[in-house]
Amino acid sequence: MSDLQLATATAVAESDCLLILGTADNPRALPARTAAERAGVDIHTLTSPHDIRPEQVDASTITLVDTSLERDACDTVTGLLDGLGPCTPVFRSVRSRRTASGPPAVAYEPAPPPR
Repeated sequence: MSDLQLATATAVAESDCLLILGTADNPRALPARTAAERAGVDIHTLTSPHDIRPEQVDASTITLVDTSLERDACDTVTGLLDGLGPCTPVFRSVRSRRTASGPPAVAYEPAPPPR
């Protein structure tokens, strides 16, 4: 199991709900979706931040996977969740790009401090 799969499985197992922002069949959502199915965690797919419904986020711990192409979509959903009560986002963002001479270059962004 890769580090990403292990980290994803751990986060999802501690969650009450998995929100997939974008498409559920996106390869970036697969580790989280698989972990949620194994753990019996509710899974909701949002094609847009505006698709979020109160009954989908009636949980204390939510994992959000952003596979959308919309700029700032994740920030919009996080802002909506923050409006429901205390919210402490923990971010892990990985972006990759192919270089002409080698494997993908990967950059990790540190989590912002809790609000």
